[in-house]
Amino acid sequence: PVANLIAKIYHRKVILDTHCVNKLLALGFKNRNKLVYGIRLLFWHVTESLVTRLSDLVIAVSAKDAEYLQTEYHLERSKLVLIPHVLETSVVTYTDEENSKIKEELRIANKKVVTFVGDLRAVQNYDAAQFIVNELAPYVLKRRSDVIFLIVGKGKELFRSDESLHPAIIFTGFVANLAKYMSISDICIAPMRVGAGVKTKVLDYVNYRKNILVTSIGAEGLEKYVEPSQVCSI
Repeated sequence: PVANLIAKIYHRKVILDTHCVNKLLALGFKNRNKLVYGIRLLFWHVTESLVTRLSDLVIAVSAKDAEYLQTEYHLERSKLVLIPHVLETSVVTYTDEENSKIKEELRIANKKVVTFVGDLRAVQNYDAAQFIVNELAPYVLKRRSDVIFLIVGKGKELFRSDESLHPAIIFTGFVANLAKYMSISDICIAPMRVGAGVKTKVLDYVNYRKNILVTSIGAEGLEKYVEPSQVCSI
């Protein structure tokens, strides 16, 4: 808001790239954590209402976000522009022999790999990783001994590293080369229980031609391109 006000003082036009509507993200906590829900809802309602009104043009990344901005903050449709997220289509590929070497390095040879990608410091990714660690992985690993869960991205220090964490759940931390992890993945998942906007992780999964399991929240903005399969209860 301060930046918007300064721009107005100097008679500058402001274009707001929302990335996602944070109030929509806050709404996801309504039945999960009342305190977090209340604080986030109030903060983001005030903040987003102000900055969208002070901006000359507002960019939304999904039709759902655009509609919400229009109805919730009473923005004129002419002030809204829908620009979906995109990725370059070129990807690095690996041979079967190279994939085998990568798996040997990670000590997961002959395993089926289920991969989740995301910065765990972001609340929506942290929540998804909690679901994987506490619910999804234990459920699968009781039935399959040949599966490994890879959780790729910054923030692994936020999760326990003691013996209570199942050895088939591996936190890689930040990786400079996502391609090699995508290459060895059999299934990529986005079990998002909260979130807003287009999830770039799902674009990465599509880009690498992976089998994908997502929730409806994870598939937001991509409904025309992927068929969502819900993997958790909301």
